[in-house]
Amino acid sequence: MLKNRVREIRERLGLSRESLAQRTGVTRQAVGLIETGRMIPSTLVSLRLASVLGTRVEHLFFEAHDAEAEFHVVPPAVPQFPARVYVASVGERDIVRAAEEQVSGQAHPPAHGILRALPARPASPLQAVDEKNAGIEWLRQRSTLPDTVYVTGCEVALPLLVNYVSQAPTRQGVWFNRSNQQALSDFEDGLVHVAAVHLAREAKWHSLPNRVAARVFHFAEAELGFALPKGNPRGFRGVEDLTGGTLRIVNRPAGSGARRLLDRVLTEAAVDAATVPGYHAEVWGHADVADAIASGFADLGITHAGAAASRGLMFIPLQQERCSLLIRTDAMERDAVKALLDTLQSGRFHGELGALGPYDTSATGTEYRNEAGAAHKD
Repeated sequence: MLKNRVREIRERLGLSRESLAQRTGVTRQAVGLIETGRMIPSTLVSLRLASVLGTRVEHLFFEAHDAEAEFHVVPPAVPQFPARVYVASVGERDIVRAAEEQVSGQAHPPAHGILRALPARPASPLQAVDEKNAGIEWLRQRSTLPDTVYVTGCEVALPLLVNYVSQAPTRQGVWFNRSNQQALSDFEDGLVHVAAVHLAREAKWHSLPNRVAARVFHFAEAELGFALPKGNPRGFRGVEDLTGGTLRIVNRPAGSGARRLLDRVLTEAAVDAATVPGYHAEVWGHADVADAIASGFADLGITHAGAAASRGLMFIPLQQERCSLLIRTDAMERDAVKALLDTLQSGRFHGELGALGPYDTSATGTEYRNEAGAAHKD
């Protein structure tokens, strides 16, 4: 397989895709396709690229060895095969991820291939396999795959964001429904391009490890609080009522912002979590919490105001949160990422997001320029 160092050298020289495209007489989209290996340039274009980048053609383009690991697969959490998968380059690696982490009830975007099986499950989050042994049955030619951006996090509006990105056939956004802590781990491990992270409005950012160069953009602000059936039929008055053993809650996994908020309010009220019915009854996302309450599985739980509103539930706010997007710096020139940033600036998206929420979108798309690098809360 023909590999190349076009993006590596371009970024080292501080050139944008647009600049390189203009100087070589091709389109920005063509440069992107060449960099990701989905287009083999003509001899003339190869010579021009080498000249502009100050190197030799044989150094810029090279044949990969058969034994080289072509794909880095994130094994499915539930090892069931066959599995629908996507493939996208993150940094210098081709990351293959299964569709299983999509939120329930959301339509999955078209998969790129079917993963039939993998060797023994590894201890690390990645399994390197060469193309011959990847076990992937492609659903379309690799050269025709859309430029794909991986987005992770538990923010309930992320499906809307990636759907905007996917409106053009040459781009695709794929969302993985992961908790705050898991989203940050995915980001630091180089498994995604974008991580959505929730913090209390007053919380401060701290720099991530230098190996993750990223930029931070404001997504939206919303409220997190208790959701309960409309009319409050069980007469819930406050956290202290959870000590009676008559109210059953539904919880989010450890590492999620909702779980941390629940633990905080229980501690402040001197309520032992072990005595709260349902404390260990975990569901995956905000929408799942709302569904559990609406269906009568639980009497209340902490979730997003938008999730409560979408199920017609009563909502008691506890905390105003801001959601920010961490975007890898080396992904900023990707067409799909540019479409994502354009979406954040779109009045149409602001209007739809505000109606989906309720969200405060007054600062949506604003970059945190005074916060160098990406960030997370300790």
